[in-house]
Amino acid sequence: MKRIYLDASVVNVRLFGQEKEAERYTHVLRLFQAIDEGKVVAMVSIYTLQEICIFCRDRLAIKEPEKVAWLALRELFQHELASCKLVKSRISGGG
Repeated sequence: MKRIYLDASVVNVRLFGQEKEAERYTHVLRLFQAIDEGKVVAMVSIYTLQEICIFCRDRLAIKEPEKVAWLALRELFQHELASCKLVKSRISGGG
């Protein structure tokens, strides 16, 4: 089965972009429907979750960004998502 990685740019459109990014939202909504129907396996990392919290804190003009972030994460995990391993950085030596 096809596996996809959901980064914050996709997840934030799904959670917060219905009005401001209506065209992208439509495409992302179809992607989440495919996830819900089991057509693809979607993965998220701790980085994506962290970026959702940062988005709420820095980009939304609200009094309780932590509460909104918690609700957004709860909404996100209503979908069947797998967690992926943290990315290891490879530094190659010269030579």
